[in-house]
Amino acid sequence: MNIVAFSADGLTWNDIEIDQAGLQKNLAQSKRLLPQPIIVLDPTNAPNCENAKKLQSEIHKSIDCEGTVLCGIGTKAEWDAVNQ
Repeated sequence: MNIVAFSADGLTWNDIEIDQAGLQKNLAQSKRLLPQPIIVLDPTNAPNCENAKKLQSEIHKSIDCEGTVLCGIGTKAEWDAVNQ
């Protein structure tokens, strides 16, 4: 599972700062992996709802989330609790 989240400076991928180009690269690589990993958006520190919705849309377009369980939204703690 990979966590995409907002930080004070921008975005993180599994707690590592990442720019928009890096995000697109990671999403493209994730789509090619077998099995495909789950990509989770943590909107906790999003500057506003519009930015969170935009990022969620980018993830959904890149990973093709329709009809799959490859995408999610929530905090890492929430996902860890589900996977115990």
